[in-house]
Amino acid sequence: MESTSITLKDVHSFHSFDQELFIRLVLILHHDPGVSLLAMDIWLWLRNHASCLNLIVKFLDVPIMEINLLAKEAVMCLKWVQSKVPPKSNLARGMAITAMVMDRAISFQYFYKIRFTMTSGIKNYLNDVCSIVFADILVWVLSKGYPKVPMNFPIHVPGFPHQTFGTITLILKSLDYIIPNKNEPLENIWSLKPKSQFDDRTMLLTLSRSEHMIKKEVVELFNSKYRDCVEDVHMLPPTSSKHLLYSQMVVRDVSTIDQILSTKPIAKFKINGKDVWARRLWIPIYTQKKVKK
Repeated sequence: MESTSITLKDVHSFHSFDQELFIRLVLILHHDPGVSLLAMDIWLWLRNHASCLNLIVKFLDVPIMEINLLAKEAVMCLKWVQSKVPPKSNLARGMAITAMVMDRAISFQYFYKIRFTMTSGIKNYLNDVCSIVFADILVWVLSKGYPKVPMNFPIHVPGFPHQTFGTITLILKSLDYIIPNKNEPLENIWSLKPKSQFDDRTMLLTLSRSEHMIKKEVVELFNSKYRDCVEDVHMLPPTSSKHLLYSQMVVRDVSTIDQILSTKPIAKFKINGKDVWARRLWIPIYTQKKVKK
């Protein structure tokens, strides 16, 4: 069957509720455009990954000042997603308004437990959805209602590149622009699970001093605990017998890192009696490069 081309106008129509909520954030409530993008990211992620398909519609039904409170909770959520320490138990009701509108329990602790999955998802939604859906609104806001940005020209969004969530590529297009490689039904385009970036799926393993460990042992340990989770392991030999031995483990899905670390910065394991510590491999966003295989 011949596929039908999808234009930017089609995408705008499909995302009309999302655009309406973004307009209320930046044009009525005058929230920072960059922060509002990240708030929308969190809500879009919840809609598609937390069984909240009517989330945006529910948000549009509440009074405008309640949307302001929802946005403040989203900003606080971003803080905890980026934090290296978990939120305290007394913050359990910190997302009370969001939980009430969603009609389900939700807290900062929930987001912290899936912080690596959330971070990876936010990066993907920024460029795969938000940069397309909200480009014209952002141009209007950033140019104060007098858009002078030419078509097909990159637009700088204040706050980006972001230290945690990276860059956003924002280019103003005409409404008849055909979305490339999107020759499938609109309802399927944005529901597809995005592929996590290589760096987001990489962990640093620190092995015992002077202990000899082989790749097979590492793969067998983590695959047995987390169901065939290992994509590859890169063993980094020490410069001398007195140095620690490091390796980089790439998992198939970033959610495995959330399972391994939970609320801790480091997780400890034993491989045939030998100690191994696992932590997230943090690579500065401005110099982020592929880990060599």
